[in-house]
Formats: sequence, C-alpha cells, structure tokens
Amino acid sequence: MPMKLRKNNLQIGKALSSVLKNSKGEIKSSLLSDLDLDKFAERVMNTDPLVHITPISIIPAENPHDVVVSQKELPLAGIYDGIIRYNKRGMFKQARTWQDFSNWFRNLNYQQHIKLIMLAPIMYKSLNNAIIFSVAGNNDFELIDMSYKIDEDFIKSGSTSIFWHIILRGQLYDLSRKNPIPEIHEWVENGHPFIEKYYSKDVANFKTLFWDNCKFVKSHESFEIRIADTVCTILSKYTNDKACEDAYLKLKPLFLLEDRMILYKLNRFDINNFGEEQFLNPWDKL
Repeated sequence: MPMKLRKNNLQIGKALSSVLKNSKGEIKSSLLSDLDLDKFAERVMNTDPLVHITPISIIPAENPHDVVVSQKELPLAGIYDGIIRYNKRGMFKQARTWQDFSNWFRNLNYQQHIKLIMLAPIMYKSLNNAIIFSVAGNNDFELIDMSYKIDEDFIKSGSTSIFWHIILRGQLYDLSRKNPIPEIHEWVENGHPFIEKYYSKDVANFKTLFWDNCKFVKSHESFEIRIADTVCTILSKYTNDKACEDAYLKLKPLFLLEDRMILYKLNRFDINNFGEEQFLNPWDKL
C-alpha cells in the first residue's frame, strides 16, 4: 500500500477527537460521523493511487445457525480421514495434532465459523480481480509482490493459523474448480514473472501467496486494516441503516467487476447426498 495513503489517513486521524480513539490511539470507525466517513471516502479512497474494493457480504438472518453448522460436516469428515491415515501409518504425533485440529474446528461458534467460511471467497475473488485489473491498468508487474493482511481475531499465529490454512487450502481448491484463476495466454507463451513465480509445469501453486505471504495482524499496527475497517463501516451503515449515502456513492466506483456487493447465502449441507467420488482426497493424486 503506497505511503501516500498512510499520510492521508494519518492527517484525517489527527483532526479527529480523542474520544473516537481507543487506548492505542486507533480510530474507532463505528463512532465516526457520516461527515467524517465522507471525508475518508474522498481523501483516502479517492486519492491517487486509488484503493479498489472487492465487496462480499452475508446476512446472518438469512443464514440460520443450523445451516451454518451443517457446513462443518464435510471439512470434519476430511479432518477425521487425516486422523485415521496418520494412525494407520504410525504417525501418532501428527494424528494427535489433527485431533486438536478437529476439536478447534468443532468448537468454533456461529460468528467464528461465518468468518472462516467467508474469508476464502473474499481472498480468492480479490486475487482474480487483482490479475484482471492489473492487466487493464498496465501494472501487472506488481502482482509478484502480492500479500494478504487479515485482521487478527480468533485466528492468530501458531496452531490456529495452521489449522485455518489447512481449511483454506480445501476451500481454495473447491473455488478454483468452479471458477479457475484467469490465465493470460501471452504470459504463458512469452514468459512473465507471475508465471515464473506461481506456476510449475503448467500447474499453479500459490502456496507462497496464501501461506507465506498471508498474515494475521493487529489493526493498530496496520494502516491497511484500518482502511478496510472504515470501508466496512461505510458499507454496513449504508446497507443496514441507509446512512452514509455520500460516502457510499464515493466508494461504489471503486468496486471491482461488479457494481454492487456480492451477497452470499449458504445452503444446508447434507453429507448423505454426497457420492463416494466426491469424498476422494484431491491431494492423493498430486
């Protein structure tokens, strides 16, 4: 993220009352007035270089608890399969780790599991958008420096981060089957740093991006997270309360591909309706 954005963000922050900040001096965007949020949309988001948005949302009222819980069935089946495989091979330490993994995943509450479900499509969609718009803007050379920063919440460094990355790997595999990452033929034919970094023998491998360059960070230590948090405040106030219309209209042209927020609605999952071929472990053949 360019330093110019950091400077603009800090200038606005200094002008705000101290009552809007927490003990770490971080601005609480939920307490900002519509006017302050409008200034943010204009002076931070719409100042070169522009910050683009991949907006994805979910309505909790339309995704009841039992439907969300049903979404745990397939990942848990995969985790239990891992425990069985490790035990059969005498890898008991790994089996115990995966038992801890299953306990962590089963104990996620409604809000935590919703966040875990939504992170994957947000990350995957933003990657697709980054590729397409970098080509359109003639700045595709920046793609090799991509990274993810995610607001630290119930997922932190250590074992919970590892567990989440394993879940993410399965989610990304499923998303890539339904909507493959766009390939630029000229890049493949003529060579491109993006292809050199992420492809091997015509097979994409984004481990470097989704594991090595994907970090959970504290919001008061990352201005990018604070920018994202303020954007979410504007979108939430507009969609839920019909407030912040001026700020929202300034953000809308920054939406990538779609001119609206993508709304996700989860379907009830029934593991009994899955055929045996759908349970095959995709990593066995890689």
